[in-house]
Amino acid sequence: MARVQISIDDVVLEKIDAFAKQSSLSRSAFLSMAAIDYIAAKEKAPLLTSAFSSMATLVDMRVKGEISQEDFQLRLDGLDKSLKNLNEDK
Repeated sequence: MARVQISIDDVVLEKIDAFAKQSSLSRSAFLSMAAIDYIAAKEKAPLLTSAFSSMATLVDMRVKGEISQEDFQLRLDGLDKSLKNLNEDK
């Protein structure tokens, strides 16, 4: 395990320490978890944006009558499944 030295604002450090203590975590454990969560969120952001764009397009197509209710539901179910899988890939 690597040991690093970082500079951090005093107020931010106080908040980190308070939250870590409240969560029964060490400062290092909290910072590691926070970094992992941040990276995962950044990696998933484009996928979520794409999914919501696809949903908007799908709704628009249905409103305009360009696709049937059955096709709409099939595609919507596929998007829903993709989003659930994305959430499980934590």
